[in-house]
Amino acid sequence: MKNIQKNKMGKYRYYFNYEGKRYQGSWCNSLALAREQLFEAQAKVCKDGFIDNKQITFRQVHDWFMERHTGQIEGSTHKKELDDLKNHVLPKFGDYPIASITVDYCQSVYDEWASDLVGHKKLRGYVSRVFKEAMRRDIISRNPFDLVQQPLRYKKPSPKDFLEKDELIEFNSVAHETLPLKKYLMVRVLEKTGARRGEVVGLRWSSIDFKHNTITINKSVKTGVGNKLYLGKTKNDSSCRTVEVDTETIELLAKWKKQQALRIRASNLRVKRDSEQMIFENAYNSLMYPQKVYNVVKEVLNKTTITKDIGPHSFRHTWSTLAINGGMDISKVSAQLGHASSRTTLDNYTHLTEESRSKTMKEFEAITGNW
Repeated sequence: MKNIQKNKMGKYRYYFNYEGKRYQGSWCNSLALAREQLFEAQAKVCKDGFIDNKQITFRQVHDWFMERHTGQIEGSTHKKELDDLKNHVLPKFGDYPIASITVDYCQSVYDEWASDLVGHKKLRGYVSRVFKEAMRRDIISRNPFDLVQQPLRYKKPSPKDFLEKDELIEFNSVAHETLPLKKYLMVRVLEKTGARRGEVVGLRWSSIDFKHNTITINKSVKTGVGNKLYLGKTKNDSSCRTVEVDTETIELLAKWKKQQALRIRASNLRVKRDSEQMIFENAYNSLMYPQKVYNVVKEVLNKTTITKDIGPHSFRHTWSTLAINGGMDISKVSAQLGHASSRTTLDNYTHLTEESRSKTMKEFEAITGNW
């Protein structure tokens, strides 16, 4: 093939001449990869007049990687990655020639991230994938992050805030007294199911089984690139679940369904079929921003005597705390929360299982005495 060489070892590389100068790539294992590198190199030379692996920056390889990577991940995840790359990764690595970045420099950056950021492991993963892309293109021979070590001191997630039983009663009482039905149901569904806020605003009327008092959680409202909302999958496959709720919650949902239909028609909008109609809709009968749930929680919190800084996710921790301390089996707690495994639940709530175990032992000793 023109402009592609093959050696005795079965490897390929591109070559071409431009304005009297010869350009060639490094040997690689794939004809398709050599062809891809040829097209990229020709485009680079035509645009900038030169190409040199030693001058290719981290940012350039990052851009190449993102072109391939973007279509393989969900919109909300892609947005988070872009934010992390813009705020943390590119300022540290972007303008350096990728071939000149050393293990020592990577270690110093990672030590800094680990001391300041809870999500330092995620950032490490981003950077490592860009270096692997550079290896795939024969720009570098090794990934320096493969040699970076985990620091002895690193920032851990802060303890999860949750409401004690009396605080939950106060919060629910204030919510019931001060909120209109729609907003109150947002709070109540959070309390009763331990759902994430995106899952709450992602509920449709087909999610409710009025006969068997259950709610099926299988969708979540997410924010993609450009802050555009879309109804996507839950966090993972195990997050799709059906949970039981109390009769009062089901009755309130039935009441809201009737009120909602009247309000939508009064706004000259169409009431959609149950499989499409959102339970918590915006003013245009479309998807609601998950942030609205946060605003409702803060609206109620400001009217209580509770001093804790809680948000929608706090009710997930509250549900878990009360369930575990009440003696619920950890596998049932895991299923309710939609965790991938009981191990995830144990990792998040180890302190609670230890407290519950200690409480059980004390109760056992009180019963058995000096047997």
